[in-house]
This record gives sequence, C-alpha cells and structure tokens, in this order.
Amino acid sequence: MNTKEELVSRLKDHEDGFIERKTQGAANAQEIRKTLVAFANSVPPGRIAVFYIGVKNDGAVVGVTETDSL
Repeated sequence: MNTKEELVSRLKDHEDGFIERKTQGAANAQEIRKTLVAFANSVPPGRIAVFYIGVKNDGAVVGVTETDSL
C-alpha cells in the first residue's frame, strides 16, 4: 500500500501504465470506467496503480468540486 508521502511524490511522476491523472472536466463516468478497466487489465499482481482525479498532467492539484456527480 502506498503511504500518503508516496502518493504525494507520485503526483509529479510522468504518467505511465501505473499513474493516470484527470482534471474534473476530463473525469466523466466513461473516462473513469475506461481508466479503471485499463488498470484492471494491465497492472500485474503486486504492483499498484494510482488514478488521480482533480490533478493536471503536470501534477498540479486543482481539486474537484462536483464529487457527487463523479
């Protein structure tokens, strides 16, 4: 399991098969499902993938205001 510090440090890592970021505008239900299915199909046992919502591609946290709709 990733600690809080590990998750924060991964914010700045490049997106790859184990890190994905979406801003609120890009995080609609279809995109969320697509990303989660891709992780489920590609992340090997023992590896951890992280899906950040409310984060820009450069790792800047912009937050989410419509959490219920996501």
